[in-house]
Amino acid sequence: MKTTASAILAAALLSACATVSNAPPQPYRAKGESDAVMVSGTARQTSAFFVTTEIDILINGAFAAGGTIESAPATFTGNHAGKPVIADCAPSFNGYTYTYQCIVSINGERAAALTLTP
Repeated sequence: MKTTASAILAAALLSACATVSNAPPQPYRAKGESDAVMVSGTARQTSAFFVTTEIDILINGAFAAGGTIESAPATFTGNHAGKPVIADCAPSFNGYTYTYQCIVSINGERAAALTLTP
């Protein structure tokens, strides 16, 4: 019985580490541009105790910015098509899990507000 309980606990911890959340894509069209891009994001827990999360900001499905966030706000920078991408992400904790609100800017223009929950 003890072995079964240990196996269940280990499986639960491993599945928590593999949890990935995808924010639905949001269209963004820059001033003066005729084509829109799709901005989305993912959050993936990288620690079993819900402390560390990997954030990826995607533009048209390709990685544009991201990094590791814990319990404090973080800013991630990158680029897409030669334009700077900045994601300002802030965590909120509901007593059980974190949710991350990320404001994404492309070339200095606000492009999307993403909510990610790993």
